[in-house]
Amino acid sequence: MDYARYIEFYRQGKFQEAVQYKATQIPTRLIKYYGLNENESINKSKIEYLKEQKIYLSSFSGFNDPFEGKFFRFDSTKLESHGWDKDMVKHYYHLIAENFRYTCLSDTDENNMPMWAYYANNHQGFCAEYLLCDTQKKYIFPVTYELERVAANVITTNLLYEYMEMKEQGRNYTDTSADANVYLQMMILSLAAKHKSWEHEKEYRIISFWDYFPAIPTKIYIGINCSEEHKKELIAAVKDIDVCKVYQMEIDEDSSEFGFKQKLIG
Repeated sequence: MDYARYIEFYRQGKFQEAVQYKATQIPTRLIKYYGLNENESINKSKIEYLKEQKIYLSSFSGFNDPFEGKFFRFDSTKLESHGWDKDMVKHYYHLIAENFRYTCLSDTDENNMPMWAYYANNHQGFCAEYLLCDTQKKYIFPVTYELERVAANVITTNLLYEYMEMKEQGRNYTDTSADANVYLQMMILSLAAKHKSWEHEKEYRIISFWDYFPAIPTKIYIGINCSEEHKKELIAAVKDIDVCKVYQMEIDEDSSEFGFKQKLIG
């Protein structure tokens, strides 16, 4: 996705055009891998969310990349030379990052063996496919993969200054300038940026203030090492979702390729 074009729409005050452009860059079909392990309380929650047609969103603390929410970097010396309290500026950015909730979807497919290993507990979990509409895509951001972190003194201090002025003038937070909207979008985009070594995951990130995100599963793929008990629970969870089909993943013993075959079971 061309985020420079997206930001330019915001710079021109064309917010709806920005949203519509981003929606065109997000696939209608995305998938998510889920692990199931010995923690039955967490397993039950995952299966219950599936039944309720929701995706659980969490803070960055549950992610496996230590650089989540740290794509922006700050030059403390320059901040202080311009009269800013470096700790306050950094705290402001991290406060924004911590207040959002996130989850990760992928534009790979159900045959991605590393994703089964990383995120479905070595094939013991399941993979869910979701079909997404434009309303849902408003909250989904394609992840960018970068070699270096971005210096963010100017972006963060300008946004902080704008909000300080708004407070002094008694303005509402919805009454922001075009520049403030640009800086805020840049900050949000920084929360959907990772190092280039993660590029193979083809990630799309839901970013919102909610604890869950409404999404109807259309296909469930059960891992080859999933227990019989969890398999039954998954089938039962989606039995009332008319559009959802359930498949059992199997190794294709007769194929020359390293791949799976899917057996329709529900």
